[in-house]
Amino acid sequence: MGKTILGRLARLALIAFVLYGATFGALFLRGMYYVQPTADNWRLLPYIVPAASYEQCIHSIQWQGSMQRLTVSISCKDAQGREIRGIVLHKDSLLPYYTDISYDGNTQTVRNREWRFYSVDRVTTDELGRDIRYDYDDGGYAVMEYGGDSGEYSLSLSYDAQGTLTGRHIRTRDGNTGYILHEDGAGNPQYEVLYTLDGRGNILSAQSTSWREGAPETDTEQYIWEYDDAEGTETCISEGGQTDRIWYDEQGRPIRQETTLGDGIRHLSTIVYTDITRR
Repeated sequence: MGKTILGRLARLALIAFVLYGATFGALFLRGMYYVQPTADNWRLLPYIVPAASYEQCIHSIQWQGSMQRLTVSISCKDAQGREIRGIVLHKDSLLPYYTDISYDGNTQTVRNREWRFYSVDRVTTDELGRDIRYDYDDGGYAVMEYGGDSGEYSLSLSYDAQGTLTGRHIRTRDGNTGYILHEDGAGNPQYEVLYTLDGRGNILSAQSTSWREGAPETDTEQYIWEYDDAEGTETCISEGGQTDRIWYDEQGRPIRQETTLGDGIRHLSTIVYTDITRR
C-alpha cells in the first residue's frame, strides 16, 4: 500500500515537472521572439510580454576587488515609452519578481508579483501628470495637494482602510529653501527637515529633527557640489569627508558612481542600459 502511494506521488511529481518544463520552454521561446537573448538576461525571458520596445539594465558593484552583477532588469515599454512590465532579478534570487502597469485615462494600476507576494496598487494623476491619490492593496490610501503648477506636493494625507487619518506630510518651498514636516494621525511630529538647495536642485545643507518617545534629536549636514558638464559628472563632498562622483549619459541617467569614504576606502557601481528589442 505504501509503495503504491509513493509511486503515485512520484508519477504526479514527474508529470508536474514535465508540464512546468514545457511551459517554461514555451515562454522562453516567446521571450526570444521579442528580445535579443544574452548570457545575463536568459532567466528573464519567460516573463517577457509583447511590447513596443525593451530595455535591459545591468547594475554592478565592486566587491573584493572585482565587479559583480547586482541586478539584471528588463523594462517592457508601450509605443508611448511607458513601462507596462518591469522584471528584476537579484544576484541571490532564483526567480525574478515583476511589476505590471496598466493605464486607463488618468489612473495607473500597479500589480506587483514576487515569489509569495502579490499586491495591487492604483495611482491617480491630474491633468499635469502629478500623482494626486494612491490606493493601496490593504485598503489604505493617500491624497496629495499641490500649490499652483509645482511638481512637488505641498500636503499629503494618509488614511487606513477605515478612513482614519494616519499621517500628514507637509512641504513648503521659498526659492532654494525648503521645509518638510511629517506628523502622525494625532498631529504629533515625527520628523522635520529644513534644507537649502543649489541652482540645480541638489541639497547644500539640511537640518533634520526626529522625535523618539517625544524627545527631539537634531542633526545637521553640509554638502559641496561640483559639476563638469563636459564630462557629464557631478561630485558631492560631505562634511564627513565622503566624496561621491556620478556620471550621467545623454539622457540624464546615472551610469557610474565612485564613492570614496573618509578613511580612503573606495566603492564603485555601474549601470549599463541596452536596447534589446529584436528588430
